[in-house]
Amino acid sequence: MLVDIREILADARTKRYGVCSTSPVFSLAIPPIIQACEEKRSPIILSVTENQMPYDDIDNVGPELVRYAHKTEIPVALILDHGKTMETVTRAIRMGFNAIMFDGSDLPLEENIRQTAEISRMAHHFGLAMEGELGSIGGKEGKTIEARDAGYVYTEPETARRFVEETGVDILAVAIGNIHGVTAFEPQLDFERLRAIRDTLDIPLGMHGASGISDADMKACITNGISKVNFYSTMSRNMVVAARQLIASDDKFVNFPLLVNAAQEAACETIRQCCDLYGSAGKIRSNGQRH
Repeated sequence: MLVDIREILADARTKRYGVCSTSPVFSLAIPPIIQACEEKRSPIILSVTENQMPYDDIDNVGPELVRYAHKTEIPVALILDHGKTMETVTRAIRMGFNAIMFDGSDLPLEENIRQTAEISRMAHHFGLAMEGELGSIGGKEGKTIEARDAGYVYTEPETARRFVEETGVDILAVAIGNIHGVTAFEPQLDFERLRAIRDTLDIPLGMHGASGISDADMKACITNGISKVNFYSTMSRNMVVAARQLIASDDKFVNFPLLVNAAQEAACETIRQCCDLYGSAGKIRSNGQRH
């Protein structure tokens, strides 16, 4: 069922568990993600990321996300992730998404506030939730990151207070040492900063770039205030590894549907593990209600 992301994250914030937010990119990855969450009785946030739209445009995958969200009994929120333009934001709203994440993190603070506030007003006008990002975590989804970006900018608690007050966002994505992509180094997370941000704000916090973070650190992030966990690159890697292994097992392999099935099962198992790790498994009863 399509559920307001604010409702999903309010429960997660209160009960101190995390909800996975992931991008299927292609329609064929939607069923295994939904299957994993149905098996684990977990809510899920599905997204289309603007910088991945060259692979499959929102006009193609968007209607399928909406269809699957209404078809399943588990709570599903649909969010435009890392929206950069008003055109894409408008398309997501018309498509039936119920949340917008505008990424102005590469802008000067004042401009980030101005643009985020403008889109926040529009999102709220249509009853949609709004996520903003403060700080700059760098990296790139679906890539292996060898070293930290020199331009990394941490989220400052007092600046976060001002940002939330002036933009009206419902969710804030923070930079505490996390980085997009699969990292070839162990990110050093600033838990003291995270706790300070949590204690300063009265809204759910999101963390992008969860793929490079150890299980222990991920649990600590959730304990210390993260409710929305953006996760993609490890799932993508696991799908590629499954496909490679299948091809390597038979030099005469030509069965594309089996290749897709192997990648789908890898996606399903990855999301199962996320539900267990983030603590969202078992939070939904058989009738769709929360425990």
